[in-house]
This record gives sequence, C-alpha cells and structure tokens, in this order.
Amino acid sequence: MYIHTMLLSLLACFVLTCAAQQLLPGKGRVIVSGTVLCLWAAAVLYLTILSRAPVPETRIQLIPFLGQSSYSVRQTVYGMVENAVMFVPLGCFLPVMLPRLRLRRGLLIGAGTSLCIELLQLITHRGITATEDLLANTLGCILGLTMMRLMRKLAARA
Repeated sequence: MYIHTMLLSLLACFVLTCAAQQLLPGKGRVIVSGTVLCLWAAAVLYLTILSRAPVPETRIQLIPFLGQSSYSVRQTVYGMVENAVMFVPLGCFLPVMLPRLRLRRGLLIGAGTSLCIELLQLITHRGITATEDLLANTLGCILGLTMMRLMRKLAARA
C-alpha cells in the first residue's frame, strides 16, 4: 500500500474519531467509533491476508531486521513505517470505546491484534510472519493512544 494513501486514511480515521468524541453524546460516540473501527479492521484484514496469494512454504522472520537480507535499509524502514501507520487508528479508537483504558492495556490490545494477524499469515501462508511487524504495529497503536490522550488534555483546557 502506498504511504500517502495510508496517511490520508489515517487522517480520516483520526478526524472522524475526534469529531465523534467532541460532537456526539456517549452512546453515539461509541457507535460511530465502533463502526469506523470495524471498517478499519476489514481494511487491515484485506491488506494483510485477503489481498495476498498463498505461497507453498511457510515464511517466518523471528529476528527483527535481519530476516530479509534482500531488503535494503530503506525498504525495511518503509515497511516499518507502513505497519506503524496502519495501527495508529486502533490506538485512536480504543480510548473512545474504552474511556478508562490504561496505556499498558492498550499496548496489550495492540500487540494481541498484531499477533493475531501474524498468526493468520502463518496459518494461511499469506505474507511473512515477522516480529518486526509485531513491534511496528504495537508502536503504531501506542502512538494513536498517545495522540488521543493529548487531544483530550487539550480539549479539557479549552
């Protein structure tokens, strides 16, 4: 997926979440955020599993940054940024859906969601099961959580 498309979709998710949080009452906020979260989950499932053709061999990369010797540093960094950006919306939606969510639990939800994707890739032989993807996805979720926390603090001051 192209990074500019991901950034645009990230911005749209963030704006929708912020708008829902500021303009809608409790249940409406959760309904809108839940709907957008489901759309995000469907897009991630498509990008990471359904859009890929199965390959006969299992591809696992357990040591981060060393498994793909044919990749340049630029390609590796680009892939990490893509994976992180893909999970920022999850971090944005979690505090809206679960207002008392702590950072540690958000980290576990992000890592667990990423682990599920990596295991699905392993089971279905679609994509490469990689620990660096798990790390980048979790980082993206934490970035989204942090952005929403900052936005809440700024809104409380206004």
